[in-house]
Amino acid sequence: MLAFGGDLAFLDAVVFTSICEGARNLSRILARDFPDLHVTYLQLPDGQASSEAVDHWEAELRRLGKDISEKFGVAVEDSALRASLGLYNLWRRRVRELYAQRTQWPHRISAEELCCLIRAGTRMPPEAHIPLLDEVLREIPFRGRRRRGRLPVVVEGAVCEQPPLGLLDALEKAGCCVVNDDLLLGWRWFFDDVPETDNPWRSLAESYLERSVPSSLRHPIPHFFTDALVDKVHRSGAEAVIFLPGKFCGPDFFDHDAFRTALERARIASLEVRVDEKMNLDQIRKAVKIFVSNLSG
Repeated sequence: MLAFGGDLAFLDAVVFTSICEGARNLSRILARDFPDLHVTYLQLPDGQASSEAVDHWEAELRRLGKDISEKFGVAVEDSALRASLGLYNLWRRRVRELYAQRTQWPHRISAEELCCLIRAGTRMPPEAHIPLLDEVLREIPFRGRRRRGRLPVVVEGAVCEQPPLGLLDALEKAGCCVVNDDLLLGWRWFFDDVPETDNPWRSLAESYLERSVPSSLRHPIPHFFTDALVDKVHRSGAEAVIFLPGKFCGPDFFDHDAFRTALERARIASLEVRVDEKMNLDQIRKAVKIFVSNLSG
């Protein structure tokens, strides 16, 4: 919809991975209907625990660099990539600080505000977004909003399809206080800086395999990302999890079973709200109010 509405006209290329049928079909639609938009692929490593995974991923990243270089006539040099890593490391540090402040003072920045702020960064170069993040980080400690008695929750499950902002607002108006989430996870993929070494391609490959946040998209062993969710709940001081998966996303059903089992074992309550274009926010708000009331009563 963004492409057909002209909102992606500023892009020269898009990179897909074969993560699911929907992604593969979307790539073909874009290539067919937008011939001026370069559509290319990255093949993620399957055997991510094998010793060859880093070699494979580095080779894939270098192949992508060569593809972009040949298509657009620009040199993708190690020095430029290293400088880019430094810039994005700075951006990611700011985002980590922002999430830390939201966990500490969730009443001072809403889930909708935070989501909008991170989304803005997906449409801006990092050197333009960083000053905006700095301004917000300076402002948050002095915002005068009162802490209200709301249920602290973690929002999880928005792997590909992002929930509408109205839904995030509905959750908080129903009595929730979002203290952590996995929204726009691709922009918060690394939990630490990517090392700025002499081989930036290798650094990126190693960081994907060793410094990426736990996710079912990346980690094939269920208990790895389900245990990480339990840990996230505890570290955030949350008392429950609100799942917001896409309504027609098959893999989400498999993930949810694993998540639910881990949460039940840890005695953490959860509620699933399927994200759909035609969802009724009033009904969702009522259901969430009941959920909050049952836990608070």
